[in-house]
Amino acid sequence: MARRWGKMRVGEDSWRALEMDLILSRISSRARSELGRGFVEGLRPCEDSRELERRRALFEDLLLLCDSVGDVPWSDVVSVRGLLEDAKVTGYLRGEEILAFRRTMELSQRVKSYLRENRSLVPRLWSVASRVKDFEAPLRELSVLDEHGSLYDWASPRLSELRRLERSLRDRIKAYLNSFVSDPEHSRMLQERSFLLRNGRFVVPVKGIYVNKFPGMLQEWSSSGATAYMEPTRVVSMNNELSKVLAEIGEEELKILRGLTQMLLGMEGELIYAEDFLSTVDGLYAVYRYSEAEGARLPALSSRSAFSLRRFRHPLLGERAVPIDVCCGEGFRILVITGPNTGGKTVALKSVGVAVTMAWCGLPLPASSDSSIGVFDEVFIDVGDEQSIQQNLSTFSSHVSKIIRMLERATSSSLVLLDELGAGTDPQEGAALGVAILEEFRRRGALVVATTHHELIKIYSLSQEGVESASVEFDLKTLSPTYRIAMGIPGRSNALDVALLLGMPRSVVEEARSRLGTSRRDLEEVVAELHAKREALERALQEAERRRAEAEEMAIRLRKEMAEAESKRLALLRRTEEEAFKVLREVQEQARAMLSSIQGHARAEADRAYQRGKEAMEVSLARLASLRGEGAGAKGLTPSPGDPVRVEGSGLRGRLLGVKKGVARVEVGGATLEVPLTSLVKEEPREEEPRGIGFRLPKPKEVPSSISVRGKTVEEALPEVMDYLDRAYRFGYPWVSIVHGRGEGILRREIHRMLKEVPYVASFELASPAEGGEGVTVVKFVRSGGSAA
Repeated sequence: MARRWGKMRVGEDSWRALEMDLILSRISSRARSELGRGFVEGLRPCEDSRELERRRALFEDLLLLCDSVGDVPWSDVVSVRGLLEDAKVTGYLRGEEILAFRRTMELSQRVKSYLRENRSLVPRLWSVASRVKDFEAPLRELSVLDEHGSLYDWASPRLSELRRLERSLRDRIKAYLNSFVSDPEHSRMLQERSFLLRNGRFVVPVKGIYVNKFPGMLQEWSSSGATAYMEPTRVVSMNNELSKVLAEIGEEELKILRGLTQMLLGMEGELIYAEDFLSTVDGLYAVYRYSEAEGARLPALSSRSAFSLRRFRHPLLGERAVPIDVCCGEGFRILVITGPNTGGKTVALKSVGVAVTMAWCGLPLPASSDSSIGVFDEVFIDVGDEQSIQQNLSTFSSHVSKIIRMLERATSSSLVLLDELGAGTDPQEGAALGVAILEEFRRRGALVVATTHHELIKIYSLSQEGVESASVEFDLKTLSPTYRIAMGIPGRSNALDVALLLGMPRSVVEEARSRLGTSRRDLEEVVAELHAKREALERALQEAERRRAEAEEMAIRLRKEMAEAESKRLALLRRTEEEAFKVLREVQEQARAMLSSIQGHARAEADRAYQRGKEAMEVSLARLASLRGEGAGAKGLTPSPGDPVRVEGSGLRGRLLGVKKGVARVEVGGATLEVPLTSLVKEEPREEEPRGIGFRLPKPKEVPSSISVRGKTVEEALPEVMDYLDRAYRFGYPWVSIVHGRGEGILRREIHRMLKEVPYVASFELASPAEGGEGVTVVKFVRSGGSAA
């Protein structure tokens, strides 16, 4: 970009009015973890272009990676920031809490390794990943925990010894109790022949009536009072010993966990960076999945405070969204949108604010690829009929208060969005105030989009330089809005027409029309005429577009037919050349046979042999002449040794080696031929042209070795790919790449179907994983003779 932009801001009031939290929530729902969801929902407009370009670059890298190679590996992770803060206070983390750190470390290493393998595809994303710490040593320390967060016995020698002692004590207690409950003298006092663990001590269930007779110590009663849980006398000491060992085990486990916690606290910076890295990757992945589902694309960036939206769809409307085209900033700084209530004016206004804010958050827009967003220092919006209850302000007062704050802050780089300008008060005064407000913003150079019903503001938009009109369309046949925007034409007032269509007596409607002022009627007639002309132009444009599509289809068909004809011509030429070489060999063999005959026979016999050979040679020469074309003779200047020449009638080209007795020796493709000198035509040296099936058109300039149509529709992509292949083939590439993305595979299948029909395509295949995999197709061209390049 030509210059660095200043800071960008969207105030909290504007953020809420644009419902940006809902939009980010929809995008974040496609993340695979709470880290990714937090990243997306925490996005705010970048403060300057450096940050914006960096965020866009990271997204473009991840998009290319997912399209070309596949999704980034992932597993479930949670944030560890809160745990680190808790650990600073307590100095201790439980085993299951420490597991969260281990999962973060493990996943960051997996993702880093994956990006390292593909760093040539994602250099900017790799620059972020390369700064993630190597956690190999800490992970070894944390391997003392099992998958549930419990310490393994070998976590320390002391823990191993205590755990072994615990198991031994338990085995001794269980062995004794098994014999105890089986003894008839004791079993008759038991509720059942079993033992259990209560409060960390082994007990047996004794019938309540035998409490005073049972040899042991009472621990507790059941809730019903029918059962007493008692320790047999001999088990009491063993339980005491077990309790002591368990306490020592707890102390040793706590000591180990405290040590691990301190290690993690010492790595706080590295852990936070790893979490931020994973948040970024998963957040970008959520944005990628959103862009795939919604056909969203990063808009072009402009250094001017302007915007141009093409087929933009509001993200919150889903399938109900009607694509709109709207622009401002190039040629005019204020856009006034008029039209009926519920016609889509407010949605259009919000769409502008949403698009600018999303673009400055580094997000792709659900719009066509030729949309662009420029530089803005702040976005202001006053929308709806909210009022401040705390200040007890009316709707009109609330609007005025907001506009006053805008006027205090707005600059020539601000975007101001005003809904229902001049509403909420006397129409004439409101309209006059609205015009004055727009004029003040115009003097300051701010970019303004405003909606209104007022005729005075409508007239202002038609007459004032630097101000443009637009309208939301309304279908009088269906009595419903189309939600499309017509740039350059103010909206019509449809109230009287709608009343008539709904059944209002014509006399009443005409009476109403007669009460309109002359200037008002004249304006309505002009606006109606403009709309009628626009509709006629749209119909003409649709017809022209249809004919253009038919012409393109015909051009593709003609190119295919011409290529097939050229292929057949070249095949016929090859067969003719092969036949000519065969005849030449026959003539040379017959000549050699004649010479041999003359040398080996008597004169008379030699004369007869000579005559026979001469007749056979004449037949062969006549046959050769017919293959070359009758009447061919030397044309142009007589060639000299070393000159480029062409054998007349055959299409063979080569270099003249020499001439002897009217017979020329010509080097053609490494072979030497002898042909009559009269059959040669001298040629001027010329640049080598790509050989193969194609058209003899000027060699194109600056053709790239690959083309990307990712995100485009089949209708958009196929003509573009066909045109690119034609230029790349004529440029002389042996092979090229088509980047179509992975997606659902629809675009890839259609491109492959088309490639099968292109005569100068020798073969095609998906690229290797390192080159793009299923997201890229490599196309190889044929050369002259039908071989692959």
